[in-house]
Amino acid sequence: MNTGPAGTAPAGHDHRLAFADGIRGLAALWVVLFHASEGQHLEHLKAALPAPLVRFVFDWGDLGVPAFFVLSGFVMMVTVERLHFDGATAARFAVRRMIRLGPPYYAAIALALAMLGLEALLLGRPMVPFGSIELLTHATYTQAIFGVPHVNFAFWTLCIEVQFYLVFASLLWWADRQAGTVLGLDRRAAVLLGAWLVGLPWALGLITDPLYPGGFLPFWFSFMAGVLAFLAWQRGGQLKPLFWVYVLMLLWASASGQQSSFACTAALVAGALVLAGATGQMRRWLKGRTFAFLGACSYSLYLLHGPLSGAAFYVLRRLLPPTAIGEAIALAVVVGLCLAAAWLSLVTIERLSIGWSKRLRMTSAPAYQLASQTDRA
Repeated sequence: MNTGPAGTAPAGHDHRLAFADGIRGLAALWVVLFHASEGQHLEHLKAALPAPLVRFVFDWGDLGVPAFFVLSGFVMMVTVERLHFDGATAARFAVRRMIRLGPPYYAAIALALAMLGLEALLLGRPMVPFGSIELLTHATYTQAIFGVPHVNFAFWTLCIEVQFYLVFASLLWWADRQAGTVLGLDRRAAVLLGAWLVGLPWALGLITDPLYPGGFLPFWFSFMAGVLAFLAWQRGGQLKPLFWVYVLMLLWASASGQQSSFACTAALVAGALVLAGATGQMRRWLKGRTFAFLGACSYSLYLLHGPLSGAAFYVLRRLLPPTAIGEAIALAVVVGLCLAAAWLSLVTIERLSIGWSKRLRMTSAPAYQLASQTDRA
């Protein structure tokens, strides 16, 4: 499965974790609605709707991002639970993730540059500079670290996701080299629990500094919430009460004003995943063709919606009246266009990248067994 939404499960809806897929698809759509509102394309429509509805549907749509991060950690644990990590396995894991993410991401970079060039041509503006440094940093997901502006505002989460993957693979490699137990936990669970604790100060709002530009640490707790959710579901034992304490801590921090709604959303999504697993609903909640479609297209939808929606709204404003109805029609057209483009990217680019990544096979080890059969990314 994918997130950032950079983690999508393989095709075959009946065998996927439908609930996780559905959350990811809804989160991607939520982000699209948020950016449509943030771009001030829907002012008349929002004025005609009840304020609570506007807040939930449009103003809070950026909270799709913590949902992506939680799902990323959850899905990565689904991916690696059966694998023993030595140095070669860790390297293959990282390379597979880069192959999986890369082609759709590079296509999105090309689209963003093409749209910027078209905008410059039509409006008589200078083209946004994008030279070898910008290209290199974007290609390696390091533009935020080196202070290079994103050619597409959505790309910042991928820069964070890639750091998640590299640190996560390194932790598993280090953990699987060890033997024995710690406080009744096997070494892998103990190391991951320790890594979760490292992110706790940022989760509680006690630290806000990322330590370096574009750093992942302020968001690490949300990725680890997904990791811990999977462990609590599949292994139980001591991990389950620890997980629920963690969820309650995040909710308390959000309610007390020490942390933002980002932490609250991460806690709620992680808690929902554990509840779905514990009640046997992981493949039933949010099951259906619509949710499956949204989940499958979520990565491309996230990558492509920015430049496409901006251009489409620019054209539609000149064709439709500046009324609530006119903006509602424009929103429907824009969402439909973005979904169509995401589907086209899925069937032409993403499926190729998924196939290429699977050619780099990961070896299994019997030491880590799932309590139930699940898909692997």
